[in-house]
Amino acid sequence: EVFTRIYCVSEIYYSQKHGCTLNIAITKQEQQKFLHSFANDIHPSLKAMSNIDIKSAQCRNEDERVNRLKEVEDNIGFAKCNSTVSKVLCAELSNTVENALNI
Repeated sequence: EVFTRIYCVSEIYYSQKHGCTLNIAITKQEQQKFLHSFANDIHPSLKAMSNIDIKSAQCRNEDERVNRLKEVEDNIGFAKCNSTVSKVLCAELSNTVENALNI
C-alpha cells in the first residue's frame, strides 16, 4: 500500500532529500510474513520497489492528488522522485533483512 499512496511516496522522497532518517514501521507479524514471502520469492518485492510511479499513486481527495503531482513535477520531476523512492525502499528492505538475520 505504501507504493500506491501519493503522500507516502512523496514523503519518502522528501525525507531522503532533507537527510532525515526513514524507518518504515511494521508489526512483528507483518515483518515475519514479509520475510517469509521474501525468502520464498524475492521477485515480487523487487518488482514493486522498481515500479514506483508517483503519477499512478492514489489519494482520497483528487484535488490533493493533482496538487501533489504538480508540486512533484514542478520541483523534482517524476523520474527523479520515482528513482529516489525506489533506492530508499531497497535500502530499507536490505536493513530489514539484515536486522532479521542479525547480520
